[in-house]
Parts: sequence; C-alpha cells; structure tokens
Amino acid sequence: MKKLLCGVLPLLIIISLAGCGSSGINGRDDVTGKKIGVLENTSSIVYGEMHGEVTEYSSTSTLVAALKAGEIDCIVADSHDSGGITRFKISLKTLKEPLAESNFRIAAAKENPDLISDINSALLYLEDEGILEDIIDGNYDGDYVYSGPTPPEGAQTLTVAVGGDFYPYKITADGTYTGIDIDVARAVCAYLGFNVEFVSVPGADLISSVTEGRCHFAIGGITANTADESVCIMSNPYATCTQKIIVMR
Repeated sequence: MKKLLCGVLPLLIIISLAGCGSSGINGRDDVTGKKIGVLENTSSIVYGEMHGEVTEYSSTSTLVAALKAGEIDCIVADSHDSGGITRFKISLKTLKEPLAESNFRIAAAKENPDLISDINSALLYLEDEGILEDIIDGNYDGDYVYSGPTPPEGAQTLTVAVGGDFYPYKITADGTYTGIDIDVARAVCAYLGFNVEFVSVPGADLISSVTEGRCHFAIGGITANTADESVCIMSNPYATCTQKIIVMR
C-alpha cells in the first residue's frame, strides 16, 4: 500500500502543477469578461474591448511578463504579431480558435458603383502582382515605403477618408500618414491614374463620410455588415485581420 501511495502522490503533484497558471481560457467564448493584455496602439485594442477588460503594454516583454505574473488572463494579438510574442517561449501557447477574423474593405457611396468596380479591378491587379502582400508584410516589418507610378499631369484628385490610428494600418506622425490602409489607398489611386488626398476622421464617421459626399471613398477597418451595406457599397477585401489568443500553457 505504501508503495502504491508513493507512486500516486507524484502523479497527483504533476497533475496539480499542470493546472497552475491556467486561466481556464480554451477558446473565444472563454475570453468574455477576462483581463486582456494587448500591445498599445494596435487594432487588438478594439477587438479586446468587445470581450473583456483591456490593458495596453508598450512592449512584447512587458506584455508577456504581465501574463506570467497573472496580471492579465490572456493576450490578444494580431496573427502577424503573435508569432513574435510566443517565439522561444515554451510557457506560452496560441489557441487554434482566433478571437476574431475580419476582412477589411473600401467603402463608397451607392451613387458610385463604377468607382467600386474600378477599385476592385485595382485590388485584383495589386494582389496578382504581389503588391498587396508587399504592402501588408512590409508595414508589419516596419521598413516598407510604397512607391508607385506617378499620376499623369492634370490628373483628378480622389479624397479618401481614413480612420483612427492603429498600427500598422494607419499611423500619423508630424502630419504624415503611413500604414497599410494608406499604402493600399495610394496604390489603388495610382493604378487608376488619380492623385490622392487623405482626410482623417473618427472611425465611426467613415461610412457617413462617403454617404454624405465628403469624400470619394473610405478605408480603415471597414467590414461587410448589413447596416453599412444598406447605405453604401463595398469593395472586395484587401486585408484580413486575425486576432489570436495567447495563454499560459
């Protein structure tokens, strides 16, 4: 009997330790109401706030340290960032089920179906040529600068409404706009032979900017949904944003 107990006790200790540090998060539904850590100024903030209490961290190291210390229950990060967070950290794991997956689109007024048709043609060209991939990957790497063809002299200017600042989709510094959304809009306009002028608006005003005729098209975290599609028209997707959930093993 003593030998049997001696064998069972270590097993119970191992099982107990295996559960230590677990937040009980095994999928998207388990994140609701939890303490969520995100990298500051990223799109993960918006998705995290839909599910729980969000705390922003300035670096990957402080974010991971907070998770290990139990200050947060999980990390939510864009799929492009999640690999860098978990790399070489065997104590962390990325759940298979993402918290969210959104296809971002360009919006225009219903009175401009030809414009959306032209934008779709431009996006298809940019995808086939690998330019879309270069824009997305390059902005995540942080060293990409889009340079496309120069519009012809006297070309019309398209006014483009862009949403709030979320790395790497839109960043404003010294009055200059950079990021995926900015580069995609520049590339689309360049392909169509137009100059481009950006107008920054709150994210909630992107759709009204096109429906009220204040701009030619809008870009910035716009997704297909019944409410918005009832008042405007949208392009095919130009980027997919996948938010991953990272927890302690």
